[in-house]
Amino acid sequence: MNKYIYIFIRWFYGLSVCRFLSRKHPKILMYHRVTPGGDNGSVSLNNFIKQMEFVKKNFNPISLDYLLSRRDDEKKPKNPIVLTFDDGYSDFYEYAFPVLKKLELPATLFITTGFVNQELWLWPDKVKYALTENPKVSNKFNFEEMEFDLTNNIDSVWGCIADYCLTLPDNKKTELIDCLYQEVGLEMPALAPENYRPLTWLEISRMREYGLGVGSHSHSHPVMTKLDDEELNRELFLSKAIIEENLNIKVDTFCYPNGQPLDFDDRVKTFLKSKSYKFAFVAYPGSDPLKNNLEINRYPIANDWIEFEKTVSGFKYLIGKINRV
Repeated sequence: MNKYIYIFIRWFYGLSVCRFLSRKHPKILMYHRVTPGGDNGSVSLNNFIKQMEFVKKNFNPISLDYLLSRRDDEKKPKNPIVLTFDDGYSDFYEYAFPVLKKLELPATLFITTGFVNQELWLWPDKVKYALTENPKVSNKFNFEEMEFDLTNNIDSVWGCIADYCLTLPDNKKTELIDCLYQEVGLEMPALAPENYRPLTWLEISRMREYGLGVGSHSHSHPVMTKLDDEELNRELFLSKAIIEENLNIKVDTFCYPNGQPLDFDDRVKTFLKSKSYKFAFVAYPGSDPLKNNLEINRYPIANDWIEFEKTVSGFKYLIGKINRV
């Protein structure tokens, strides 16, 4: 039904009406990767350029710091758009940032510090790499009670394995990935392969000179609720300390890895406060994104123009309000 409502509204120039009706609703956009071809779940460079030009022309792009500083003001900026990027892949420096710089669009990058330090590479990428390479061309992969059909579409299999990994504690997740590499007959690279390479601190420092905001995305990208107190304390302390040391800035923003409702709880929030984090961000939208400082909503952005347009115009926000009536 929403699809047909959207087509009707778009045909009759209703997106301007949506933008007006949602003008007080801050839209914080969440990106991960920007690549030439839009592969590995990224946004293609051409689509990203189109998206950013659309934002520049039709909305009020502001920095995350500015939005947070005005969160309690009655006269908030109208039609605000905030750009955020998670993880810290090298393609942000190579493809996304030059576009942002050219259009003078502010943005914030949430860094996984162990990744940028090249101490690790992200576990979803390890799964994708094994499935993509698969030298033995294995047909099935079994782990405990689960069986995965490796003959299916790689993205589909990756999604199934990744979803299951999110239910596991870190030690079991590591065991599963090790078993997957054994099954496909592949040796896991110690550092991220080129397609999954992280940013360097030098690249981040250069972007900081042009106003890039930086926050924490943990040290190793775990499911925070599955950590014990000592592990949780280490993740939050290390990521903050490493960023502050390398960039000579104060860090008070945090982005939950995965960012779904089961990926954080009151215990995690308590630890965030104890480490002087003031704001934390999730990976799903909400009608009042700034209501809770440790649960600030964002809109995930994918490589789909129509979905992007529905998000930034306020159509999704307004439909959500109607559905809640």
